Amino acid sequence: MKIRGHIGSVCALWLGALPAAAAPTLAVGLDHALAIKHDGAVAGWGINNYGALGTGYLNDAWVPMLAWLEHDAAMVSAGSGFSLALRRDGTVWAWGRNARGQLGLGHTNPSYRPTEIGKLAGVTAIAAGGNHALALKADGTVWAWGSNGNGELGNASGRDAWLPLQVAGLAGVAAVAAADGYSLALKGDGSLWAWGLNSSGQLGQGDSSDRARPVQVTGLPALAAVAAGSRHVAALSRDGRVYSWGWNGDCQLGNSTGPAGNCVASSRPGLVASLAGAKAVAVGDTHTVALKSDGSVWSWGSNAYGQLGNGSATGAGQRSLQPVPADRIRGAEEIAAGAAVTLVRLSGGAVRGMGRNLYGQLGNGETGLGPNPVNLFSALPAPVAGVGGDGALTLGVVYSPQCQDPAAARR
Repeated sequence: MKIRGHIGSVCALWLGALPAAAAPTLAVGLDHALAIKHDGAVAGWGINNYGALGTGYLNDAWVPMLAWLEHDAAMVSAGSGFSLALRRDGTVWAWGRNARGQLGLGHTNPSYRPTEIGKLAGVTAIAAGGNHALALKADGTVWAWGSNGNGELGNASGRDAWLPLQVAGLAGVAAVAAADGYSLALKGDGSLWAWGLNSSGQLGQGDSSDRARPVQVTGLPALAAVAAGSRHVAALSRDGRVYSWGWNGDCQLGNSTGPAGNCVASSRPGLVASLAGAKAVAVGDTHTVALKSDGSVWSWGSNAYGQLGNGSATGAGQRSLQPVPADRIRGAEEIAAGAAVTLVRLSGGAVRGMGRNLYGQLGNGETGLGPNPVNLFSALPAPVAGVGGDGALTLGVVYSPQCQDPAAARR
């Protein structure tokens, strides 16, 4: 049961005891995060000024809050101020920011609660980019909507789409990924296709020219998974090796051997030679994460906010050229990354967060804002309250000058 209450000038939602999650799915957006709990409920935390948490309110959340969605979610994805959820019946639901039509609802009004995208059915996977989104249907086709200023919808029209449109020329797709202004599709045969913004070589074409239609990324073995970051990409081969390309200003490609200042961008895929045995990859703005088959988590790139989770020095310019293991992580089963945050789900269902926490995006009840700022970041993995494993009683308190109504103007 969900009860709303007021504590002076603070809004609060009492969620009660949140049971341990067996296998939640994680997603990290620009400054918010999502998780699917063991019962199919979607919980969100972090910044909420566009309603990306789906609570019906615009208050930030420093601990997980339940979205207004039936408890049958199969997958979640988080973009820049908006969120997507795939339900077990193959429908897609969206909420949050919608200035470019990224909710796929046929208009550009924001939604503070999950709303079904009526033009989609039979969906098996979703991906939220900066201001656009992708859906993969069971028939192997890809559908896109939202911003199209860089060709990220793959239809060469240059016009935003407020409703899902099929990406022509793609078939047999098994997975999709999206980021700021570009899109990726991994086919069942292990080949990778890319389109959209290419300013840092993130399309892997050997140049920096945008592509308005899908093109194949060559120079790769058969792939098992792919992850898209702000301006770089990480791909996992079927034999557990990691390849990366795109921007490398913080050494997030993991293939540099010289001084940290010599990390240069690459518009072609390159092997992260020092890493093997990976089974999943995730990508933030300026860091990269890999989950190995032994349950350990390895990261590289920027550590400005402690997002590598190894307790090493933080601050501007702090980075790791090569993969380093996260501290206090054993038995990891899932990873997610976004902006300067890394999330890890452990085998018992507990979730750990590390990195930037200005808006409470680590979900640990602390924040760098409000009347009493606490922690701006965490350089070591910290528990995410009540998502799983810990079984914590969660009292969700969000600082605000007043309890905002869903109809209130965005801050």
